[in-house]
Amino acid sequence: MKTLTILTSTILLSVSNLMAQDDFNQWFLDRTLRIDYNAICTRDSAEGMYTSLTTSEGWGGERHIVDHCPHYGTYYMELSDATSGKVLYTYSYNTLSYEWQSTITEKDETKTFTESAIMPMPRKAAVINIYRHDSCNIYSKFISKKINLSLETKNAPQKYSETILQATTDVDPINITILPEWYGDNQMDKFLNDAKKLAQWLTNSEPYNKYSNRFTINVVMPNKEAMMTRALNLKTSLGFNFNTFNIERYIASFNTKSIYDLAQSTAFRHIIILINTDQYGGSGFYNYYTCLCIDNEYSQELFLHEFGHAFAGLGDEYEKDVTYNVEPSQCELMAPNLTNLTDFKSKWADYIDKNAPIPTPKNRTDIEVGAFEGGGYCSKGVYRPSANCRMRYKDYNHYCKICTQIIEETIIAQTEWQK
Repeated sequence: MKTLTILTSTILLSVSNLMAQDDFNQWFLDRTLRIDYNAICTRDSAEGMYTSLTTSEGWGGERHIVDHCPHYGTYYMELSDATSGKVLYTYSYNTLSYEWQSTITEKDETKTFTESAIMPMPRKAAVINIYRHDSCNIYSKFISKKINLSLETKNAPQKYSETILQATTDVDPINITILPEWYGDNQMDKFLNDAKKLAQWLTNSEPYNKYSNRFTINVVMPNKEAMMTRALNLKTSLGFNFNTFNIERYIASFNTKSIYDLAQSTAFRHIIILINTDQYGGSGFYNYYTCLCIDNEYSQELFLHEFGHAFAGLGDEYEKDVTYNVEPSQCELMAPNLTNLTDFKSKWADYIDKNAPIPTPKNRTDIEVGAFEGGGYCSKGVYRPSANCRMRYKDYNHYCKICTQIIEETIIAQTEWQK
């Protein structure tokens, strides 16, 4: 009976996903459309300015209509049919610009960021709206662009790529593209080995290992020398640099356009950039990219921490240890694994241990899921689900129960059609 139930469930899932793909094919071509724009920021404001559209072969994201999504990021993008207004695709994401605003003390200082959002290519005229988080979880329209089949677009430049892991499932695969940085054209073997090592870290770690057959991983091969050092404080060919916001380990790029140009050599939904150095550093931005220095002794633990940010929108659960300002919020926090208890019901309140006190005292090590104070760079007023988690300590070897659940929900949402 158990075997029959599993078989029936598998058949129903396959049929549902086939129906969803038919609906997807009605609205979309198998191509990626990218919108580039400038975010012109001061300490207290941000203005969006459209710059260009870029297309490439293949779409690596969900192959079903995504008419709603969790708002874990600073932005969310919404693609709608221009005639009916039907929402066809949406997702939320984070970029560096929002963090930059929290580092600025001079009110009139201005910086322009190049930013991007991707989506499947619509068959008919459509409207792209990008909204930006202001305060108290209020999003304001930031960019609006109507597109049609005659609109001028450019093709992304193509580079040589290889597939190192192929999904073996009937559901939509999660497509990850790995990019090289600080690798020369004589280091292809090292880059391939590094990428395969990272793929093993991902698919052998909980909870990703339960869904390892749903991941496809492609790599874009290096084609020129790009060796730089931290000591020289130089940017790489993709614009990566250590010491972002005066945090030595924080390596990130303000040049999203170059990253996405290279990534569009393949069909992708997520981007990982490997930095060829044994220095310690990395970063992760929700639905944007993960960056990792590959040869450090903590690289595996750091990758799984940063990928938690980039893949599932998880927030940092540690305290302090940043140089920018973290202002207390009177509204519930965006990260799904952090709360200030203003709307705890919308977080993990339904999953706390029976009789767990809220807030949960630090000495209650018998509580698996509660609300432990300290997280989001704050020692007071911000709470995390568990005493210990990979999102709190770099050398902790697993995600807490709530972070694990959020990651699994993300995997399912990106691979299975949700009615």
